[in-house]
Amino acid sequence: MAFRLETTIQRWVGNSEEAKPTDAVPVGSTFRETDTGNQYTFDGEKWFTFPPGDAQTPILAAILNEMKALREDINLGFLN
Repeated sequence: MAFRLETTIQRWVGNSEEAKPTDAVPVGSTFRETDTGNQYTFDGEKWFTFPPGDAQTPILAAILNEMKALREDINLGFLN
């Protein structure tokens, strides 16, 4: 998907059982489900959500471990 300009966005609120609007919804608009707390962002075609903060922790930890291993490999390369 190509980049899209966010201009005036709309903030929608409803429950998870309701259909989220898609007609004439500006890119970057949000929808917050009052019964679940999930928040969605509209990309011009569909609504998407990010994992909650706790779900991102293992992903960030894995990235950090990979960066540490890479740094060790680089440091060992300079010693040889």
